[in-house]
Parts: sequence; structure tokens; C-alpha cells
Amino acid sequence: MASRRAKKPNKQNKNEEDSVEEVKKEIRTGSSSFLFKDGSEYIGGWVDNGDGRRLKHGKGILKTSKGLHYDGDWHSGQKHGIGKCKYPTGNIYEGRYAEGHFEGEGKMVWRNGTLYQGEWKRGKMSGRGEFIDEKGNRFRGVFRNNKFISNTGFFISCKDSTVPDFEVQSFLPRTLPKLVRQVILMWFPKAVCLRAQMKEVQEKKDGGRKEKADKKDKYTTKKSKGEFKEPMEAKRGGGDENAGEGGETQEILIDDKAIEETEKLYSGLISEEKKKDLIRNFGIALELPDEIWRVCKDSKNPEYGLSFLLIFGPLRTLLKGKSVDKHLRMLLDSMAKMMATAGDELTALKSVFLYAAMATTEDKDISDKGMGKLEAMAEDDHNSFLQRAANRVLDKVEDQADIISHFGRDPRLNKEMQREETPEESKWLEDVALGKGALKKKDRRRKRKKGVNAQKKR
Repeated sequence: MASRRAKKPNKQNKNEEDSVEEVKKEIRTGSSSFLFKDGSEYIGGWVDNGDGRRLKHGKGILKTSKGLHYDGDWHSGQKHGIGKCKYPTGNIYEGRYAEGHFEGEGKMVWRNGTLYQGEWKRGKMSGRGEFIDEKGNRFRGVFRNNKFISNTGFFISCKDSTVPDFEVQSFLPRTLPKLVRQVILMWFPKAVCLRAQMKEVQEKKDGGRKEKADKKDKYTTKKSKGEFKEPMEAKRGGGDENAGEGGETQEILIDDKAIEETEKLYSGLISEEKKKDLIRNFGIALELPDEIWRVCKDSKNPEYGLSFLLIFGPLRTLLKGKSVDKHLRMLLDSMAKMMATAGDELTALKSVFLYAAMATTEDKDISDKGMGKLEAMAEDDHNSFLQRAANRVLDKVEDQADIISHFGRDPRLNKEMQREETPEESKWLEDVALGKGALKKKDRRRKRKKGVNAQKKR
């Protein structure tokens, strides 16, 4: 039996089908009363997106045969906006919804009298809030995935004679400032900071810093063991983490193993054991961006601002990956902008990570300034440790910095940031999807990479 050859579609017929499809997709809205077969009833607005189905939309009231009663906002068939819902179990929720889930501020009262008032995310207690159990005990603080995070608030027993009214902004975890400081000490250990300062030591020997030249003989080098030794004079209460007690001189050895471990941390090449250790010590910090942002913003110490950029920049990437939501990205950009002039107040090593955050900020001037500072440090061969650190972060941020320098922002974040694309950005994103969207590198950056590669070969 002869096989039939498939007929090629007629171009004219195809165009007619497209035009019919466009007519079908005409969106219609209205308001009606609906009675369903199971006895459920809906009274309110609806929308037909062109497929012939009418979906709950706008203001509406739903009463189901099973006892659910919802009065509030709808969007394309889902609870979305502000509403109040009484569930068949007797639980009552009043607050905000998003795509059918509790989202944002809301209050839930369970049938046994238990109550939660505060922030929700994807249907779970997540954020600042207060939970009152059936006995009257209160937990105020931060919740994540329906669990109260200890050390972020406080517990109030029902036996207390007076319990003040709850206000979600009324607490500030006492442990956060200490946690912020611990991040700095972890990311910049004493040994690593001293190694990074060897450039300054050399400048002192060369007479580069006359005001501190009288201390230059205190630095010695042990080449045989690959260690540096620095006697440091520190008095009690001086605020220096390297300080000894009673004003005694303290000696700190810089061993190569500590340097190696820190460079692995900066490169993201940490063991699972190290990762678990970081989560145990700083995992709670990753859950509290707003609280830590306020602590760092209110502090006059630039290291606190740097700590915020570290926690929700490289540390978060190590432990949670690169995905960042709109709110957190706005906090990061805001902190980087506030810190844009603080580079001179930090040590050279710490400023490397500040400039890296500035380079990826969606502000062309700040981004270019951060890149310029990093490139200057990467080309300075007086201190190989600092040079490696600068080159390492440059490799991570330069592509995004090029994009921001060209467009004034990163178009790849448009969807995440809920903003419209320009025609130029749309064309570039299409090219990126096809593997053609690479921007031209700056000449000085190509020279830098050429120099680094030559140094590696030597």
C-alpha cells in the first residue's frame, strides 16, 4: 500500500487560523452569581481569558458545601489580595493572600484559641510575628517555616501579671550585633589580616609611612618555616581583637595553613564539614536580612556594613546558592551605595570585598568605581596575597560589571525585579539565549588577565 505524503499547510489557511485564535483570546470580565452542582455558591467578579472558562476575579464571596467561607479579592481563580476566610475546621484567617497562599501580613486564629499575627510566606509563618498558644504563652520574634527561631525575640509566660500589646517592630534581637561582628572575625582571621598587611610593613621599611616608621623594626620574617611573626602592643579594652590582657605584648604567628584555608573559603572550595560549621554558626543570620540591615545601617562602624554585604553576598552564595529575591537585592544595593565612600576606612583586604559588592551594584557610577579600585589592586604586585584576592573577586564580578557599565543595570534581573525591558535589552537577552550576547571587554581588563596568566606560567 502506497504511503500517503503529508500535505504542506497552506500559508493562507495558517494565517486565517491565527486570526481566529486571536479572536478567541479576547478577554472578557463581568459579575454574576454561580451555583455549583455540589451546592457551593460564588457571588462576585469573573474573567474569561479567551478560552471560554470563567474564573473568579476581583471582589467575590465563595461558600462551599463543605463549610468554607471566603470573602475577599481574587485573581484568575485564586485568592489574591486581602480577604477573610473561615475554614471547615473552624480556623479563621484574615489578611493578605498571593496566588492562593497566605502571604504578607495576616492573622490566623485556630479553633483551640491559638493565635498567630505577623508575616507569612507561601502559606507558612515566616518573618516577624507573635504566636500565642492555647495556654496564653507568647513567643515574639522571627519565625521561619512555621518554627520560632530562638535568640531572635523572647518568650512571655502566661503567668506574667501584665503583657503589653504586640507590635511587630517592638523588638531587636540582642544577639545580632555580636553575630555581625563574628562574621567579620570569621571572614578575616587574624593571621590572614596580618599577611595582607605585609605590604604596609614593606612601605614602612621603605619610608612610605613616616608617621609609623618607628614601629618598622617590630616585624620579623621566618623564611625557614614560612611564617611571619608580629609582636603587637595592645592594652585591655582597646577594642582590638588582637589585643592581649593587661597591656602585655602579644605575639601572633601567621602560618601558611591558615592562609590556605582562608583562600579556599574565598574561592568557595570548602568541605562539607566546613559548610555545616558555617550553617551552624551563621545560618540564622541568613534568615534575618531586615533585622541585620537595620543593625548595620544604624552602626557608625563601616565594618558592620561590610559584614552585611558579606553575609548576604559571598557567604549566602556558599551556603544557599546565587538566587536572591527582589527585596534582598534592593537591601544589598542600598548598603553598597551607603558604603561607597568607606573604602579608605577599611584595611586593604576588607576593602577588596567592599569594592566587589560595589562592582555589582546597579548604579553605573558606583559599579565603575568599584571595578576601578579592584583593577588597581589586582595590578599592584607589592603584596601577592592581596593581588590574588583582588583577581579572584574580579573573575567573579567583571562580567556583571561590564553589563551594568553598558546598560546601567543588569537586564538579566528584569523579571526578578519586576521591571520592563528596553528594546536594546530585549535584543541582548535574545542573543544571550542563543549564546551570542557577550559584551566587549575593556582593554585594561584584558591586559590584567594577560598579566595574571603570565604570572601563573612563571
